[in-house]
Amino acid sequence: MDGQIIDSHLDEITRGHCECWRLMPPHLDFPSTIVSDIERRHSDEKRRRMEFFKLWKKVNGSKATYKCLINAILMVQRKCWEDAESIFKLLDSTMDSTQQLKKGKLLA
Repeated sequence: MDGQIIDSHLDEITRGHCECWRLMPPHLDFPSTIVSDIERRHSDEKRRRMEFFKLWKKVNGSKATYKCLINAILMVQRKCWEDAESIFKLLDSTMDSTQQLKKGKLLA
């Protein structure tokens, strides 16, 4: 898992996964400005993802590992989960008891 990502795997990853790539740069030690640069150059979403990960691999070389990529994905997912929890806490603090009963239906 600590090995460098091979190109064929990278192609597979970018074809159907990692749609949260825009949030990954800080977790991959990669400049966040790269996202806007890639978006300007490419209009196709899959092409953007491919460009991002291929550039990340090229720049980071042997540090572009499966472990690094998996950790970045988990960090992004954790951040999204924390954001969702914050929104629910905000809603809880502003709802009256009737609204809180209806909240169960919202989440179901």
